[in-house]
This record gives sequence, C-alpha cells and structure tokens, in this order.
Amino acid sequence: MGGLWDMLVEKEKALRPGREGAVLAAIVLAVLLCEIFLFNYKHWESLLYAPVEDAACSLYGLEAVGDRYEIAEEEAVVEFSGIHRPVAYLSLALEEGQQAEVVVGAVDEANASYLWTPVRVVRGDLAASQYLRLHFGRDVQKLRVVIRGLRGSSISREGVALNPAAPLCFSGPRFLLLTGGICCLYLLRCASPLYRVGTDLTRRGQWLLTAACIALQLLFFHGMLRWNTDALAWPAYMEHHRQYYRLTEALTQGRVDIGEAPALEVVENPYDPWARAAAGLGAGDFKWDHAYYDGSYYVYFGVVPVVLFYLPFYMLTGRHLPHADCIFLLGALLVAGIAYLLWQTVRRWFPGTPYILYLLLCVTMGAASGLGYAVYKPDLYLVPILAGTALGVWGLAFWISAEREPDIRGQNDGPASGKYAAWRLGAGSLCLALVAGCRPQMLLILAAGPVLFGRAVFRERKLFSRKSKIQTLALCLPFGAVAAGLMWYNAIRFGSPLDFGASYNLTTNDMTHRGWVWGRCGLGLFSYFLQPPRIGSLFPFLQDFPVETAYMGLTVSERMVGGVLWLFPVLCFGFYGLFRKEWYRDSRCHGLVWISQLAMAAVAVADAQMAGLLTRYFGDFVWLGMVGSLLAILACHGWQAENGGDCRPLRRLVVTACAVTLLFTFLRIFAHSEDSIRSANPALYYRVQSLIAFWM
Repeated sequence: MGGLWDMLVEKEKALRPGREGAVLAAIVLAVLLCEIFLFNYKHWESLLYAPVEDAACSLYGLEAVGDRYEIAEEEAVVEFSGIHRPVAYLSLALEEGQQAEVVVGAVDEANASYLWTPVRVVRGDLAASQYLRLHFGRDVQKLRVVIRGLRGSSISREGVALNPAAPLCFSGPRFLLLTGGICCLYLLRCASPLYRVGTDLTRRGQWLLTAACIALQLLFFHGMLRWNTDALAWPAYMEHHRQYYRLTEALTQGRVDIGEAPALEVVENPYDPWARAAAGLGAGDFKWDHAYYDGSYYVYFGVVPVVLFYLPFYMLTGRHLPHADCIFLLGALLVAGIAYLLWQTVRRWFPGTPYILYLLLCVTMGAASGLGYAVYKPDLYLVPILAGTALGVWGLAFWISAEREPDIRGQNDGPASGKYAAWRLGAGSLCLALVAGCRPQMLLILAAGPVLFGRAVFRERKLFSRKSKIQTLALCLPFGAVAAGLMWYNAIRFGSPLDFGASYNLTTNDMTHRGWVWGRCGLGLFSYFLQPPRIGSLFPFLQDFPVETAYMGLTVSERMVGGVLWLFPVLCFGFYGLFRKEWYRDSRCHGLVWISQLAMAAVAVADAQMAGLLTRYFGDFVWLGMVGSLLAILACHGWQAENGGDCRPLRRLVVTACAVTLLFTFLRIFAHSEDSIRSANPALYYRVQSLIAFWM
C-alpha cells in the first residue's frame, strides 16, 4: 500500500497514509457490520418471534402427499386459521429452478375481511426471497397464502411456515462492491490529497494504474454482457439479427445483396406494412427490417463493422463472430480511446489536471457512452452505433494529439516537416472517415476539424501549404479513399453514391415517405434531453414509460427512461461551459465544446427525424456531449487552480454528477420492460434486487 501511495503522490507527507489507511479500515469495518446486521436484519428480527405451529391449515388447489404439497392448479391457496398472535414472517421454501408469485392476505383485529399484500416473487435459488416480512396486526386470526406459477410442481410442507427463523445470508459481492464504492467516494472527496497528483501518463506508475483501471472496467463489462440471455440467442432464430452474417457471406462471394425478394414484387408499395398485409404477406414471407430495393434485399446497417471485424473473423475461422463478442471488442476500443482522448486533452490544454479526476471522468464517459446500454441489449443494432462511437473518439484523439508542442518535440522520434505529426493526422482522419460507414449522422463531429486546424490553415500556414504537403495529404487522403469506397458501395446497391439505404427498411412504417417534419424536432429534443425520469419505490427504482405527445402524425417510439440531462447529469457541465470563455486558455478548446454540444443536439434531432425515439440512439450523441462536458470540467478546474480559486465546490459537484450518472447507468439496465433482463434472466434480476433492496 505504501508503494502505491509513493507512486501516486509527489509529496509523501501531504498524503498522511496512516490517517487515510485508518479511515479506509473503518469503512471496511462499517460495511462489514452493515452486511451482518443491517442487510440481514430479517435474520435477527425473526428470532424475536415464536414460530406458529398449532394453526389449522386448509388447502385449495393443492393437496398434501407425504411431506410434500402437490400443486394441481395455477393458483394454489394455503390458509392458516386460529392463529391469534402476531405473524411477522412467512417462509415459502422452493427448490432450484422454481419461481412463484405470492400474495398474502390476513384477517386481524383491524380487518374483518382479508387485507391483501402486493405480489412478491419467490425463487428457489434465492434464499432471501423465500422469507417474507409481513406487516399485519398483533392479533392475526387467519392468513391466506396464494401461490401462482407452480402448477404441476411440488413443494415441501415444512417450507411453508409462519414466523420461521430467517437465515443469515452474507453476500460477498455486495460487501466488496459497497466497500469499494464507499472507499472510492472517500478518496474522491473534495479535500482529498490525491487531487495534488497531476496527470502524467508518461510516468510508468500512472500508465500501469490506468491500464489496470481499463482492464477492471472491461472485466466487469465482459461478465455483464452475458446478462441478457435472450438477446444473445436472437441470431439463432431471428433472421434480421443475422444480417451482418449474411452480408459477410455475400462479400466473400463477391456480392453486396443478401438475396432476392420475389414475393414483394407484387406489392405496389412494399414499404407500407398495411400494403404488405393486404397482399397476404406474413412474417415469414419477407425479411423483416432489411433494406429492399429493386427486387433484392440489402443490409442498411453500416458496412465498416463487417469489414473490420466480421469478415476477417469469418475468413480466419469459418464461423461468424457473435454480436456480443464484437460489442466487447468495440467496448474495449472505446474505453481505451476515451483514456487516450482525455490524456491528449490534458496534455495539450490542462497539464495540472488531478490524476484521480482524470480516472473518474474516463470511467464515467465510458459507462454513459454505450457500455451501459450494451449490457442491457448486446444485439446487432448496437454494433454500428458502438463502432461509430469508438472510431469517433479515436479520431478526435488522434487529431488533438497531432500538434507537436515545443516541450514535447524531442519525444517524437521520426521525421516530420511541420508542427503536425502526419501519421496522427492520417490516423485521425481514417477513423473519422470510417464513422460514415457506421452511423453517417455522427459525421457532424467533423466540424471539429475547422476548429482544431483553422488557425494552422489560414493564419499560421502550417497545413495546406507547400511546406506541409505530407501533413495535408495525411489529413485529406483517408477521407477521399473511404468516401470513394462507400460511395461506390452505395451506388451499386441503390443507384446513388449518397444513399445509404436506411429509408428502404421493411419495418413498422414506410420510411421512404417519412421525410423531414419540423414538428418532430420539439418532441425529439424533449424526449432525448429534457424528459424527467420516472422514479418509483420498487427496484430498479427507475421506470420506463411510453412517449406522450400531441403531435398529429406518425411517432415511432419505444418506452423511454428519461432524458439524458437527467440520467447523465455530467452532460450539464458542457452547456454551462459554452458561456464561460475565460476558462479556456486556447480558443480551440472552447470551440470544441461548442461543436460537441451543437453536434449532440443536431444528431439527436436527426435521429428523431429519420428513425424515431429509441433509447439505443442515446449512443449516437451522448459521447459527443460527453466530450464537450469533460472539456468544460477540466477547463473550469484548471482555471480555478491557476487563479487561486477554491476547487473543492467544483470537485464535490463533479463527483456527485459522476456518481449519479454511474448509478442511473446501472439502474437503466434493469429499468427497461421491453426485452428486459427481468424476463430474460430472472435469476440475475431478482438476485440483484435482493442485494440492493434488502428490505424486501
């Protein structure tokens, strides 16, 4: 521990490792006591109540066979009578693989007829769910237990008991995660001495610690990607989730279409779902959510992920790359790219940034920019979005790092003919150009080019001049090459080099006539940014809801969970930073904040116009807003530090915003009721529920 502190802190005395260690040890002890006593309060409280063993028992819809209850009906009832004492706990012991819904009613001194509880889910693989805390009167006369969902099964007679002793269920994961979270919050407190450690990834210790942080984040991400088991299985039986597989096979055969569609040729307007239904075409008669044009099916999703990942994997192994594995690779690229992007911005504009703040912002941006949604639904539709995000982050990072400052010029080996490193310009342009082959609307980030290089082109003449031919070519050639390839790919499919084919989608509405309607803009901006989330008292506390609108036209939407400014409050810093020009020593940084925020809003409007209101489209624009917001945070912190201001209020605000962002990102995984984790993986859902909502 002492070595780690010495590595991170330049002034060892300022850290007071003895005091910090004592506080961290106290946190561990406090969490341990909470785990034993608070989170397991049912165990200790249940010991205060005497078991009820002399009550009469009546059965409805089930029968006693030996020491078992054989359940014959969908709704079985066990009724206890003649109790006349408090009943605080009810146990329903199920076996592995069994799940039941339980409702309990009681007649007590205040209720002559049954007072019913809400429905509670009980699982055989979750002991904590099998002991229900009841809140009836002190003189319970009758108690009725209604059990649903176990028809044809049997349960133990001894497992249905009144006032049993609940077991003590110590949760190692909850103890470790809660301890780690509280320790992190303590180390991130506004007066923490760790803020005195500047960010410098050229130091081996910080580089290793950053790599370890990335590895830990990816370790969690890899495990969590397997949560939605339904989404993982979709390609096995849903044709539209195999589109990248079909395109991969077609490319190996020298084709760009994925089959002909003779059934649709008889439909006057095959893009109209009602016209297809009127022609007698059912779900198996055409390929749902494929692009249809001139008698053939095509894939309207961006081709770049196929070329970079699916095609090489298929040619090397003969098998198709699972979408979840591709998403993990893209997530790894995104997390590493965010770390590189923030390091380059710190190195260029904010050299005094605390290292602990750098790590916090890296983790927050990664979670909010796509990793959280990927855990909820790791399917085909997310692949091009995440690919575009990762390429956009890397492209922007390469562009920012291309300029060589005098103090680091000696560290750059190799020839250069100007102040800009040609290979970095080329790499950035290549990544950003490839974004067009993932999500074309993300190309709005190219507006960062004039901001970053305008001075070098028009004032300093360090680009687009005779002395900078190599740099100029490196900046421009990747765009020309990628544009030529994509335009050719579009032209041979749809007859136009600028037509990506999204409007030919066979979906719930005719997208060829969707058009641009200004009336959708307000609803799109409100739903994507300003809609308050719906908070409830039940896990996961964040609830999804349908979009409500007075727009007199077609609104394509799914259930939403709230606007991004509420779910990811870190984004609010970017809008505030637009109007604080004094924070920025370099006007290009301020301009980049403007570009990021405007691009975020523009992409959101474009998504609302072209496709509708879908939560996966958060991935198209949240990362853009994150770039601007994180730049604003770093600029404000640097400005206050340089001018002798008190940075503690800002640190407190940033840590709070990041904590809320990470919390909502996690809860949002469980909040969706469409294609939900609850239905796909109930064992996981209710286990997480029991760990968080321990009072249930």
